[in-house]
Amino acid sequence: MRGQLYVVSSTVLLAAVSATTCSWDSKKGATFDLSALQAITDGSPAVASDRIQLGNQDFLYTFGICNNAPAPANCLYPDGKARVGVGTSAPAWQTRESETWGNMPAGQEPDCKYLGNPSIAPQWSLLNEEDEAMEPLGVTMTYTGGQHCSNGQRRALALNFLCSKNQIEKIEEQVIDESDHCKYEITIESQYACPVECGFGSGGAMCNDHGICRYDTDAKTARCFCNGGWEGGGCDQESKANAHPYGPLLGLLIFVTFAIVVLIGGIIFLWRYMSNRALNNEISLTEAYGRLHNSMGADV
Repeated sequence: MRGQLYVVSSTVLLAAVSATTCSWDSKKGATFDLSALQAITDGSPAVASDRIQLGNQDFLYTFGICNNAPAPANCLYPDGKARVGVGTSAPAWQTRESETWGNMPAGQEPDCKYLGNPSIAPQWSLLNEEDEAMEPLGVTMTYTGGQHCSNGQRRALALNFLCSKNQIEKIEEQVIDESDHCKYEITIESQYACPVECGFGSGGAMCNDHGICRYDTDAKTARCFCNGGWEGGGCDQESKANAHPYGPLLGLLIFVTFAIVVLIGGIIFLWRYMSNRALNNEISLTEAYGRLHNSMGADV
């Protein structure tokens, strides 16, 4: 999938909505609104590190979500002026954690690269456009037009937003991965990365914590698949079956009790019937024996 993150098909739209809304409609029954995640980096940009490739572990990545990140200190001259052509803000930056202006050898400057151009709108795409069920469900936002690499390509950063039950992520705990030369990506799991077609419910949680957000291939739309006993767009309505959860069990208990009573009554009736029959047989034999005895006495 990583090899496809940076290939934009003819159906993928450039950011159709301004950065202030941070939303995108896939036109496939899944609409995404990342404004809650955008708020994380409104006042302070996110910072992540590359812990996948040993040779890149010194790199730090500073970025915003649907907004530009101020240039880190290493990307500014000591007097505060911009070192690169994009100025003092860009969608994302790459620096080295071990470098500062104070520890650089004479005549050298700290490493600084910008990932994505603030004048170019980010590209949006589904996290998995090839799968009809859109698994995993989510959206990718890619910053392009970054600083040139040694091979002439421009750097790019893909933010993969994966729909999950998690609350707002601590972005700093995420891991940047250079999946291809000068092309970077980070995956952020959050319930706010789920399509808006999946409701939050009255409890304020995705599908009210009583279901999961998935894509309905029959209805061609994302929705909440509710657990048993729950219904509604946000799985926040108890179904009739759940309103009286002990009803079926109580009915079964009554039926079993009635069956036991009937069985016991049948056994008692059968026992009495057999007892009376045995007693009647015994009386009949006694009478027959008496008549036979009397008859024999009379003959003598």
